[in-house]
Amino acid sequence: MNSISDSLFTMLQLQRALNDREDTEWFARQPLFLRAAGMTATRAMDHYGWKLWKNAPANLVQVQEDMGHILYCLLAHAMVRKGRRDEELYRIAREIEIVHANVRRKDAHFGLGFLDKMEILAAKAASRDEAALWAVFFSAIIDVGLDWESLSRTYFSENVIKLFRQDYAHDGDNYVQAWGDKEDRAHLEEIISGMEALDLAAVRQTLVKRYSVLTGRRSTDQADPPKQ
Repeated sequence: MNSISDSLFTMLQLQRALNDREDTEWFARQPLFLRAAGMTATRAMDHYGWKLWKNAPANLVQVQEDMGHILYCLLAHAMVRKGRRDEELYRIAREIEIVHANVRRKDAHFGLGFLDKMEILAAKAASRDEAALWAVFFSAIIDVGLDWESLSRTYFSENVIKLFRQDYAHDGDNYVQAWGDKEDRAHLEEIISGMEALDLAAVRQTLVKRYSVLTGRRSTDQADPPKQ
């Protein structure tokens, strides 16, 4: 990837499309995304194995999924607060990149474990402290075997395929999940693996082309373009 802000901008575009699919009026309604982030932080603590009287084995796969959901909420909240147009998404991405750079230079959470960081994240979500939320999030993902590139690519691939399947669900039960000798998710991963930087429009175009050629279902993308 070229930079953190490049990947963030693409992810914000994707998050905007996901929100539009859930509720076309979401930006006006302003859902409480930070409340959801705080709740997910407490679930992550449980999945990490914390119990009051004893510890349980950590389910790191589930914890990593929790971190992806927290990312979903933080991106959505940033748009609610600062705008959903592309030029506003650029500014949001740059602001978050600065927080990431500061965390890398001096980790304010040095010496704290993952559980402590999830407590802080839940508290900062409740107090709506956005900058502190991103800082503790960037610090916490390292504790569960993630880095920004792996997390952003996982987030991107999972949600691109989710939207694609929904868009082509108006084929009814005729949506074909396996194209040629691979499932749709494998095709997507193959496309992404050849890209230095994530490009939502380019990935979408390539997916549509493969789908139409390998299944004979459609030659053009009939889904509505993402709203600006």
